[in-house]
Amino acid sequence: MSGVIEAKIAQRVLSDLPSVEALGEQVPYNCPDCGGVLWKVADGDLLRYRCHTGHAFTSSVLLAQQTVKIEETLWVALRMFEERQNLLETMSNNESRKPPSSVAQRARDSQVHIDRIRAMLKATDRELHGL
Repeated sequence: MSGVIEAKIAQRVLSDLPSVEALGEQVPYNCPDCGGVLWKVADGDLLRYRCHTGHAFTSSVLLAQQTVKIEETLWVALRMFEERQNLLETMSNNESRKPPSSVAQRARDSQVHIDRIRAMLKATDRELHGL
């Protein structure tokens, strides 16, 4: 019966909450594809996760997808911190006739965050590529 329900969910024919809840236990994880809540579906020894929109994952695929999303988020954060640092430096340079400001200090402090994010990205890269 659960196979039929899952097939209908995957085909987007069925996505009501009672049907999804009949598949298994709701877990405190979110779908890496759509951000929806996941349900744990036991299928013998195989443990799977499914959201109400039809995305489905084994435990190992869910972990891999989470890692990919973390890496994407870190790249966005790195780009934003670098842009912020560049803007702060530009603002500081425009104030060059004035005494050193907190803007210049904030630009220098941004480097700490940039370095931390780069270190996390290197660690994530090693995890993804088995280095």
